[in-house]
Amino acid sequence: MGLDGERVLLVDDIVTKGVQALECRKALIEAGAASVKILALGVTQDTLPRVCPDCGGMLRLVTSGYRPFIGCSNSYRLGCRHQEAAPEL
Repeated sequence: MGLDGERVLLVDDIVTKGVQALECRKALIEAGAASVKILALGVTQDTLPRVCPDCGGMLRLVTSGYRPFIGCSNSYRLGCRHQEAAPEL
């Protein structure tokens, strides 16, 4: 039994790196889903292994607001406004 073009909402309790959610999404599309959206109830705030090019702080994934983005951990403390687009899931 395939999914025959169905739209699927995949709910995950917490996303750390996103590997499991992406593998599930891939399997659902291979099974015939037309689209798969991922809803995470929680996301970890692991630091990225890069430093901010503007101030030297650590870059982190920011998930509040409309769209996730990569921002500097010194945004509040030092006022650094460095931002980058987050990778697409």
